[in-house]
Amino acid sequence: MGRVREVKSRMTTALLYPVILLHLGVFIPNLVVLLTRGTLPYITACLSVLLPMYAVVAALWLLHRVLRETRAYAEFVLGIFLFGTVAKKVALSRFAISLAALYDAGVPVDRAVETAGAATGNGALREVFAGISRRLRAGESLAAAFRSARHIPDLVRNMVETGETSGRLGESLRKVAEYYDHEATHAIRRMSRVIPLLIYLGIMGYLAWQIVDFYLNRYGRWL
Repeated sequence: MGRVREVKSRMTTALLYPVILLHLGVFIPNLVVLLTRGTLPYITACLSVLLPMYAVVAALWLLHRVLRETRAYAEFVLGIFLFGTVAKKVALSRFAISLAALYDAGVPVDRAVETAGAATGNGALREVFAGISRRLRAGESLAAAFRSARHIPDLVRNMVETGETSGRLGESLRKVAEYYDHEATHAIRRMSRVIPLLIYLGIMGYLAWQIVDFYLNRYGRWL
């Protein structure tokens, strides 16, 4: 998981310049307001754009903090383009490495699955693994319990079945964790390229709108 954290940090750094550019895209076009109408109208014009953006970001962050443990929110996150894929891969990596450690430590497999599911940090997957744990207590085999669960990729099912059959479940789970750690790292790298591009496109669209609006206001009465 250290690699995932490293790439997340890299993505944050990659987003810094587009965010600065976004603010400049608000400040610079409104300089005409500063020159023609004064400081207060200029500040008002800039804040009329920036404050709604800040409000949306703050609201999304608060919603995330409040709802992050709920199943409905977790299901929504898993369905988000790009981000959902990353979230699922990170969660599966956490689950696999936690379950391997608990299993190797001799924790009963039903309790180990439930505890490792809680370590995913995803409400939907936590409930899925809690359901698997209940089926294990009811007498199902590990492979059968995983086979009927939602949100579990075939790779995980197959590796769990292989590990249970061979008696090397811990080793199989560590391979799953390594695979999803690697996949999550690459997915985050892709996000770190796509998200700045989307921001740049948003900035260009805003600047184009500002230019069109300026010329319409200035020359529209003669058209």
